[in-house]
Amino acid sequence: MANIAFYTDGGNYEHPQSEEECVDLASLLLESGPIAIDVETISLDERTPIGVSIAPDSNCAFYYPLFPDISPYIPWKILRDPNRIKILHNCMFDLDVLDDISPHNIFDTCLVASWVGLPWALDDIAPGLGMYDKMSISEILPKGKTMLDIPEELVA
Repeated sequence: MANIAFYTDGGNYEHPQSEEECVDLASLLLESGPIAIDVETISLDERTPIGVSIAPDSNCAFYYPLFPDISPYIPWKILRDPNRIKILHNCMFDLDVLDDISPHNIFDTCLVASWVGLPWALDDIAPGLGMYDKMSISEILPKGKTMLDIPEELVA
Protein backbone atom coordinates (compact mmCIF):
# COMPACT_ATOMS: atom_id res chain seq x y z
CA MET A 1 0.00 0.00 0.00
CA ALA A 2 1.29 3.44 -0.84
CA ASN A 3 1.39 6.46 1.42
CA ILE A 4 0.66 4.75 4.73
CA ALA A 5 1.59 6.26 8.06
CA PHE A 6 4.62 4.93 9.89
CA TYR A 7 4.03 3.38 13.24
CA THR A 8 6.82 3.35 15.79
CA ASP A 9 6.80 1.35 18.97
CA GLY A 10 9.89 1.70 21.10
CA GLY A 11 11.98 2.88 18.13
CA ASN A 12 10.96 0.22 15.61
CA TYR A 13 9.77 1.76 12.36
CA GLU A 14 7.13 -0.22 10.54
CA HIS A 15 4.88 0.29 7.55
CA PRO A 16 1.40 -1.06 8.19
CA GLN A 17 0.64 -3.54 5.45
CA SER A 18 -3.11 -3.09 5.08
CA GLU A 19 -5.80 -0.47 5.35
CA GLU A 20 -7.28 -2.45 8.24
CA GLU A 21 -3.99 -2.26 10.14
CA CYS A 22 -3.82 1.52 9.57
CA VAL A 23 -7.32 1.94 10.94
CA ASP A 24 -6.52 -0.28 13.95
CA LEU A 25 -3.39 1.75 14.73
CA ALA A 26 -5.24 5.03 14.38
CA SER A 27 -7.76 3.81 16.94
CA LEU A 28 -4.94 4.04 19.50
CA LEU A 29 -4.94 7.79 18.90
CA LEU A 30 -8.71 8.07 19.20
CA GLU A 31 -8.61 6.29 22.56
CA SER A 32 -5.67 8.25 23.95
CA GLY A 33 -5.66 11.36 26.09
CA PRO A 34 -3.21 14.19 25.39
CA ILE A 35 -1.12 13.87 22.23
CA ALA A 36 2.27 15.27 21.27
CA ILE A 37 2.47 16.76 17.76
CA ASP A 38 5.41 17.77 15.59
CA VAL A 39 5.19 19.09 12.05
CA GLU A 40 8.19 18.59 9.75
CA THR A 41 8.90 21.02 6.93
CA ILE A 42 11.27 20.97 3.97
CA SER A 43 13.53 23.40 5.85
CA LEU A 44 13.25 26.37 8.18
CA ASP A 45 13.28 28.62 5.10
CA GLU A 46 11.05 26.46 2.86
CA ARG A 47 8.18 25.91 5.26
CA THR A 48 6.10 23.51 3.18
CA PRO A 49 4.92 20.81 5.60
CA ILE A 50 6.13 17.34 4.60
CA GLY A 51 4.83 15.28 7.51
CA VAL A 52 3.20 15.31 10.91
CA SER A 53 4.08 13.10 13.87
CA ILE A 54 1.52 12.31 16.53
CA ALA A 55 2.41 10.52 19.77
CA PRO A 56 -0.19 9.32 22.27
CA ASP A 57 2.57 8.37 24.76
CA SER A 58 6.35 8.18 25.06
CA ASN A 59 6.58 4.68 23.51
CA CYS A 60 4.36 5.04 20.48
CA ALA A 61 4.29 7.56 17.63
CA PHE A 62 2.80 7.84 14.18
CA TYR A 63 4.26 9.69 11.20
CA TYR A 64 1.95 10.76 8.42
CA PRO A 65 3.45 12.06 5.15
CA LEU A 66 2.05 15.33 3.80
CA PHE A 67 4.34 15.80 0.80
CA PRO A 68 4.41 15.07 -2.06
CA ASP A 69 1.17 13.18 -1.34
CA ILE A 70 -0.99 13.53 1.75
CA SER A 71 -1.50 10.29 3.64
CA PRO A 72 -5.17 9.31 3.55
CA TYR A 73 -4.84 8.06 7.14
CA ILE A 74 -4.09 11.35 8.90
CA PRO A 75 -6.49 11.61 11.85
CA TRP A 76 -7.66 15.14 11.07
CA LYS A 77 -10.51 14.79 13.56
CA ILE A 78 -7.99 14.49 16.39
CA LEU A 79 -5.80 17.36 15.19
CA ARG A 80 -8.83 19.62 14.77
CA ASP A 81 -10.43 18.67 18.11
CA PRO A 82 -10.49 21.82 20.30
CA ASN A 83 -11.01 19.66 23.41
CA ARG A 84 -7.97 17.41 22.86
CA ILE A 85 -4.85 18.48 24.77
CA LYS A 86 -2.03 18.92 22.26
CA ILE A 87 1.62 19.11 23.32
CA LEU A 88 4.00 20.89 20.95
CA HIS A 89 7.44 22.46 21.14
CA ASN A 90 7.50 25.94 19.60
CA CYS A 91 3.82 25.67 18.67
CA MET A 92 3.81 28.94 16.74
CA PHE A 93 5.93 27.34 14.01
CA ASP A 94 3.79 24.19 13.75
CA LEU A 95 0.47 26.03 13.90
CA ASP A 96 1.67 28.47 11.25
CA VAL A 97 2.72 25.80 8.74
CA LEU A 98 -0.17 23.39 9.36
CA ASP A 99 -3.33 25.31 10.08
CA ASP A 100 -5.36 22.10 10.46
CA ILE A 101 -4.28 21.84 14.11
CA SER A 102 -6.78 23.35 16.53
CA PRO A 103 -5.09 26.16 18.47
CA HIS A 104 -7.13 25.29 21.58
CA ASN A 105 -5.76 23.29 24.54
CA ILE A 106 -2.11 23.72 23.51
CA PHE A 107 0.73 23.00 25.91
CA ASP A 108 3.94 24.47 24.47
CA THR A 109 7.07 22.98 26.05
CA CYS A 110 9.18 25.76 24.52
CA LEU A 111 7.20 28.45 26.34
CA VAL A 112 7.12 26.50 29.59
CA ALA A 113 10.90 25.99 29.46
CA SER A 114 11.46 29.72 29.02
CA TRP A 115 8.99 30.56 31.83
CA VAL A 116 10.94 28.44 34.32
CA GLY A 117 14.34 29.72 33.19
CA LEU A 118 15.45 26.74 31.08
CA PRO A 119 16.90 27.00 27.58
CA TRP A 120 14.11 26.95 25.01
CA ALA A 121 15.87 24.79 22.37
CA LEU A 122 14.69 21.18 22.44
CA ASP A 123 18.26 19.90 21.97
CA ASP A 124 19.22 21.71 25.19
CA ILE A 125 16.33 20.58 27.38
CA ALA A 126 15.82 17.03 26.01
CA PRO A 127 18.40 15.32 28.28
CA GLY A 128 16.79 16.88 31.35
CA LEU A 129 13.45 15.48 30.24
CA GLY A 130 14.82 11.95 29.93
CA MET A 131 15.07 12.13 26.13
CA TYR A 132 18.64 10.85 25.91
CA ASP A 133 18.14 9.05 22.61
CA LYS A 134 16.75 12.09 20.78
CA MET A 135 18.84 12.88 17.72
CA SER A 136 19.53 16.55 17.07
CA ILE A 137 18.81 17.99 13.65
CA SER A 138 22.55 18.47 13.07
CA GLU A 139 23.03 14.70 13.43
CA ILE A 140 20.27 13.93 10.93
CA LEU A 141 20.50 16.67 8.32
CA PRO A 142 23.78 17.34 6.48
CA LYS A 143 24.66 21.01 6.06
CA GLY A 144 23.13 22.49 2.91
CA LYS A 145 20.49 19.74 2.59
CA THR A 146 16.75 19.77 3.24
CA MET A 147 14.47 17.22 4.87
CA LEU A 148 13.60 15.99 1.36
CA ASP A 149 17.21 14.81 0.96
CA ILE A 150 17.13 12.31 3.83
CA PRO A 151 15.18 9.05 4.28
CA GLU A 152 11.63 9.40 5.55
CA GLU A 153 12.47 7.17 8.54
CA LEU A 154 14.91 9.84 9.76
CA VAL A 155 12.43 12.64 9.13
CA ALA A 156 9.85 10.75 11.18
